[in-house]
Amino acid sequence: MLNVDGGAGNIGSDPNFVDGDNDDYHLATDSPCIDAGDPNQTYTDEEDFDGQVRAAGTVDIGADEVARVHNTTQDKWYVTIQDALDEANSADIIEAHPGIYNESIDFAGLSVTVRSADPNDRDTVAATVIDAGDAASDVVIFENGEDANAVLSGLVITGGYAGIFCDGASPTINKCIVRQNNCVGLS
Repeated sequence: MLNVDGGAGNIGSDPNFVDGDNDDYHLATDSPCIDAGDPNQTYTDEEDFDGQVRAAGTVDIGADEVARVHNTTQDKWYVTIQDALDEANSADIIEAHPGIYNESIDFAGLSVTVRSADPNDRDTVAATVIDAGDAASDVVIFENGEDANAVLSGLVITGGYAGIFCDGASPTINKCIVRQNNCVGLS
């Protein structure tokens, strides 16, 4: 237990580092510091101690911006799903842990799997959200010949023009919730 004198923005519990005893001060995925920072601050061009962009989907307390996207095939962690896609190879599996990902993603012709941590668990799916936050942007894009080996599974897709834009592609999409997007039809 931390001894904190109080004050705005402080926590009074263990920050739950990955392995503080061995000098690994990255935040564990269940740390109370995750998304507990001040969202009203300006974090433009700021990075954490690993060089990851600050306030990318969450605003974390401390020197670490937790990475919640895991390329399980390469065993690499990322802050955004698109960053993981940009470095993915064919057949990689990218797993997004619960949270809100304020981004649009483009599979860019890759045959990879992007999924929540547990596509079979309704609570996990409901808590793992890709939100484009822009009525003019599509949330998920398949337009480079992606085949059935390009998989989107167990995510909430929201906040864009088209939730899922698919042109010249035939991806596999399952167990997703597509809601509150703005596209009502194409002419």
